[in-house]
Amino acid sequence: MKVTDIHMPKPHDEKTIAIGLDNPVGSRADVIVLRSSGKRRVRVSCSLTSTFSQVTELALSAIGSSMLNSSNHCIQLYFFLRADTYTLAQIRSSLASKSDDVEWESFTMITLSLLIAATGGVVDDKCIMTDSIHDMENGDEPWLTLLQSTFHADYMRRNGSKLAVLTADREELKTDETHTSACPSQTEKEFILGCNSLLLLKQKINEGSNISEMIFDALHMLYEDLKIKRAMSSSTAPSLLADFLYTICQKCRLGHKVLMSDFASHYVRDFPELKNKEDSAFYSVLGIVPKRLSTASQPPCLFSSLEMMVKFGSQSSDASFATSRLNGICKSSYILLQLYDIMFCSRPSHSSSSTDRRVVMALIQGGFVKFSDVADSFSPVLALPLLDAVYRCRINPPPLDGNWPASAYELIGRNDLARIKLNVKPMGSEDTSLISSTFQADDPDHDGLVFIEKFSAMFFPNDTRIHEAAKLLRSSKPLFLRVNRGPEVNDHDFERLKQQKLALLCRRILPLPVGRGILTIGNLDSIPVEPLPVPKICLAGRVPPQNVILSLEENRCTSKHKMWPDFHNGVANGLRLPMAVKGEQTISRTWIVSNRPKTPQAPPSQPNELPPSPEPDHTYGGFLFALGLRGHLSALDKTDIVEFINKGPLTTAVGMMLGLAANKRGSCDVTIFKTLCVHIPSLLPTSFRSVDLSSSIQCAAVAGVGLLCQGSAHRLLTEFLLNEIGKRPVADQNIDDRESYSLTCGISLGMVNLCLANIAKKSVNDGLSDLNIEERLHKYIIGGVDDAVERQRQNTGERASNNDNIESEKSSRIYEGSMINTDITSPGATLAVGMIFHRSG
Repeated sequence: MKVTDIHMPKPHDEKTIAIGLDNPVGSRADVIVLRSSGKRRVRVSCSLTSTFSQVTELALSAIGSSMLNSSNHCIQLYFFLRADTYTLAQIRSSLASKSDDVEWESFTMITLSLLIAATGGVVDDKCIMTDSIHDMENGDEPWLTLLQSTFHADYMRRNGSKLAVLTADREELKTDETHTSACPSQTEKEFILGCNSLLLLKQKINEGSNISEMIFDALHMLYEDLKIKRAMSSSTAPSLLADFLYTICQKCRLGHKVLMSDFASHYVRDFPELKNKEDSAFYSVLGIVPKRLSTASQPPCLFSSLEMMVKFGSQSSDASFATSRLNGICKSSYILLQLYDIMFCSRPSHSSSSTDRRVVMALIQGGFVKFSDVADSFSPVLALPLLDAVYRCRINPPPLDGNWPASAYELIGRNDLARIKLNVKPMGSEDTSLISSTFQADDPDHDGLVFIEKFSAMFFPNDTRIHEAAKLLRSSKPLFLRVNRGPEVNDHDFERLKQQKLALLCRRILPLPVGRGILTIGNLDSIPVEPLPVPKICLAGRVPPQNVILSLEENRCTSKHKMWPDFHNGVANGLRLPMAVKGEQTISRTWIVSNRPKTPQAPPSQPNELPPSPEPDHTYGGFLFALGLRGHLSALDKTDIVEFINKGPLTTAVGMMLGLAANKRGSCDVTIFKTLCVHIPSLLPTSFRSVDLSSSIQCAAVAGVGLLCQGSAHRLLTEFLLNEIGKRPVADQNIDDRESYSLTCGISLGMVNLCLANIAKKSVNDGLSDLNIEERLHKYIIGGVDDAVERQRQNTGERASNNDNIESEKSSRIYEGSMINTDITSPGATLAVGMIFHRSG
């Protein structure tokens, strides 16, 4: 690498010579400097790339791109122009220039000098202004210092309307200072006249070359490219470039005739303030350009070209000129012209869907990766047709066996199809799991609703029903709590009102897991390695305007009230697991046991007291039930089943019994059948009926029997469940939950005889015809005398003399005569009739 033109100012007291370079890293290196006192290393940057002025770097890159296919002298001229620009900028910075963009001013000075020299103009000492002409005007420096002081500014703020003369002097001073600061000094003037780019242009490049046309056309096409970029809408780059190009056009004169008035008018239409612009000393080269610089007959305008394509479906001459003159820097213009040509100029020969897909492929070839890249690259009015095409492709994507790459599916927002495309396999039933894995990472609430929302938004972006349903079923967020406070309400009453309203809102939160379980069933694509996190049931409110979180008082929602909501929350969480594959064990026993929550032991309040019993976790019982519904409980051992039923809390035993029955649904498994019958007192011998079993355990066992023997028409179970629906209260055990037990017996009866009604005879299976199931269920619904109870009473009377325990089996709290209590029997009997005669119409 050869480093040339390193400008190192010499100190006044000693001689400094650069003798070498060392330790190069990127664009930086150590310059070894030799002084009279010895050698010294100075770390310098040798880069010719600007990091401070964006418009300068873009302009230089555009000129360089236009000269790449020219002669070697033109390429050498480009590098000299870049080096001279940054060297002059360093000189101006060292002279404490007050300009906002020193690099841009340096570029315009040197470029304007090159354009004048390339067209046969003269660039010498008389051509460049210096600030020496202003030195004579600075004799009254104290007066000017006073006008610039803070005292004068405060005085003018109070009395400025009375001092019109000073106001005029201040404006004149401001204009004069701007003019003076923009003018180059004598050092800058000497550098411009002796810069390498200007010397090379005079020595090696003849006047007949098209250097000036290449420079001007490159800058004009860069200006057009900046106008269509959305990022440049708030930048000063387009205005600076238009100002410079307008100045060039004003300098293109032949006598009093402006040779490029059409280009000047083009820039004035975009920036009207240029019309009143004088030939500022900012562009301090005073020479003129005696010829037209552009090869185009009229100013190329990208907006006009795009409008021609949209209205008439054909390209204008401006578009062809722009396409031929575009370079690597103006990539956005080239891509936009190509896209509009596909959309509006090639439409008759292609269908609408084919045109949209060609637009997407052109975007991929142009380097666009995401949907947002298209919206951020072009101005909104130009990007709208492209976004519409991408949207139509999202709704109607091409088949996966086509020639579309995975990146095209990602561009239109179909990441699910992109994942399937990358796996390179035919469409099958497992594609849903591949789609779901795309959205599993971003789920902070661990409830599966985020996946549902994203999945539905991808297919139906304008349909917000799924989003609203997920919003209603999300139970892990604090509720919005707004309570109006009257002027007579004190702080204590206001807090009580907030707790009352929060308690009402929390009643709506508690049943939400049931609906969430239905909505999110099976949306996990695989079994996670870690224990499955459980979403929370948040019983708190968010009080505006500070959004303070207010928790519900414990006495308003005790652990007893939260027991079954937590159970259903565990069911909803477990239902997200995929369905078990027949013959394969996808979940191990270790993973099921590892999901069992570890209840922390609370320390005792006193040293000699026993520690309080911890609150049981009820979500695990629902999780076991869900595992049975999905077919994963076969991995447990018998010892695990006994431990969960006997040693766990009530909800764990209920979930285990229901899960085992659901896991073996319709199989009539003898082992599970015996396990369930042990927990039904009516199926036990008389000596064991006094065992106190919770009504929830009995209902779970009865429901489990119905699931286990689904559709079997088991005669013993049918007769037993039919009698249990109208069972009279026995002793004083579990008499408060008779409605739930009777209802469970009716559901279980319907499950055992599910869809077994004969279509022709409209009656139940012939093997059960002597039980008169239809007649008895009908009587349970409408009421009347229960014949079975009368027969039971007769049998009881006959056995009364032989058994002294008959009277002890009667309830001392409830007495029912021979009439059927329809409040107890009607719901279960109605459901049983409906399930038996299901699909019989």
